[in-house]
Amino acid sequence: MTVTAAASLQEISGGRFVFGLGAGAAPNTKWSEEQSLLGIALPASMAARHARLVEVLDLCDELWDPNRDPKWTGFPLPTPRPPVLLGVNSTALAEVGGRRCDALNVRLEHPQIAEFFAAAVEARRTSARAGTPLTLTAWTLMTPESLDPAGELQGEFAALGGHTLILVR
Repeated sequence: MTVTAAASLQEISGGRFVFGLGAGAAPNTKWSEEQSLLGIALPASMAARHARLVEVLDLCDELWDPNRDPKWTGFPLPTPRPPVLLGVNSTALAEVGGRRCDALNVRLEHPQIAEFFAAAVEARRTSARAGTPLTLTAWTLMTPESLDPAGELQGEFAALGGHTLILVR
């Protein structure tokens, strides 16, 4: 249902929609509460959450392919295909993002952000999508320091090869 909703949003937005995905939080964490409230069971292991995410990416590829199986005829076919931005918190997921997605998003202060970006770039280089752009994004809190384009924070992000810094309140 999520993939179909994303296709509809892409059409409604006139092609401006970005489909943000992640593997999901571990059960019984503060980040899993919304899933619990909706009665959605989260896989206990990270590997299982990653596998479920890959299944969603496979479904995107199948449903959004202009040459798709006729069984999908009644489902929206977004044009253009919405870019997929993957939120990552592990090297394994960064590699999935590099191979399969259009953009990656990591918390700027994550101690492994450089490793995640490097893993994604290398995975892209050796994937079927080699030669296509991979946008590297990070998020951080909006502070006077993060707003300063000549400041240390934005300089460090640029040095990592980052493209877009997302500021949140």
